[in-house]
Amino acid sequence: MNKTHFKYKRTTLCLLDITRFTVQTVMSSLETDTTIWQSCRHKDISKKIQVFLYKTLIAVYQIGDFWTLIPSYEHRALCKSCPSKIKSMEHILTHCSDPTGKIIWDLACIILGCNAATKKGTSHLLQILLSESAYLVWTLRCKRVIWEMTHSEKQIIKRWINVIDHHFQLDRALASKTRRDTKTMIKVRSMWSDVINDTQQN
Repeated sequence: MNKTHFKYKRTTLCLLDITRFTVQTVMSSLETDTTIWQSCRHKDISKKIQVFLYKTLIAVYQIGDFWTLIPSYEHRALCKSCPSKIKSMEHILTHCSDPTGKIIWDLACIILGCNAATKKGTSHLLQILLSESAYLVWTLRCKRVIWEMTHSEKQIIKRWINVIDHHFQLDRALASKTRRDTKTMIKVRSMWSDVINDTQQN
């Protein structure tokens, strides 16, 4: 396996390996450093989220262990919602007891559980759902912790739906701009039709 490390920090090397082996459990293949970085810049991922993924992998966010080595600020390393836990990015996105993350990931799982997740276009849909959901968890966390803004469950759901609907509208516009290209229309329809039907039924 070709892994080009360049001069990465130890933290980045660890995060690349975590990413590599996590992807392997799903895709049954080991990604190289190069393919991981390329995936972070995939055209299906918005620019702001590409930046978020890049900064996460190079560990520049001032969270968790960043504070443990700064005298008198060690307490900032701990999660306010889970006082005994270090607020790493992994903890913030997937393990924090604050209900925001659970609400967002439950919504993503509903979409992944419908028939669209087994059809053509799954990869595109998966990239949208995972990247947008993770970024929304992060941004709402920042507003809650830094600006002390709280969001109700209804507000969180509305924010998530608006984000996903934005991508749907972009794909629909793309299909129209390609002069009703059959291949593009089939891809968009196969990916989003069951998502729309499932949403309407609920």
